[in-house]
Amino acid sequence: MTIGIIEVMPKGHFTLVDSLVRIYASEPTNTVYLFTTNKGVQELKYLSKEVSGKLEIISKGDSSIVDFLTEIQKYNLDKIFITTINKFFRDFFEFLNNRKVHLFIHDIDYWFNTSIKFKLYNFIKGFTLSPKLAYTIK
Repeated sequence: MTIGIIEVMPKGHFTLVDSLVRIYASEPTNTVYLFTTNKGVQELKYLSKEVSGKLEIISKGDSSIVDFLTEIQKYNLDKIFITTINKFFRDFFEFLNNRKVHLFIHDIDYWFNTSIKFKLYNFIKGFTLSPKLAYTIK
C-alpha cells in the first residue's frame, strides 16, 4: 500500500507524523511518502534511517500550498493522512475532490468552541440579566 502523510503547518505536529510513519512503515509491503515543509524535513529526517528505506520525504520548499498539493496528486496514494488543515482549509478542500482521506483535527476545542474560556463565558452570560436570575431572586 502507498501511504501519503501531509504536514504543512509552520510548527507542525511531528509526534503524530512520527507515529503514523512508524505504524505504516512496519508493514513490509507499504511505502510511505511524507509531504512537509523545510522545517518538517529537518525535524523528521531521522525517520528515514529508522524505517530503512520505507519512507520518502518530499519538501514543500518555497512552492505555494496549491502547487504542492498539485504535486502530491502525481503520486498514486492509496491512503492520505492530513495532520493539519486549518490554515489551508480551502486549498485542501479543492485538493480532496472526493478522495478518501484520514484527517486529524487538532485543537478541537477551537473548532467546536468547547474551551474552558468559552464555557466560562457562556456560564456567566447565562446568569446576567436573564430570566434565570430573575427567577432565582424571587
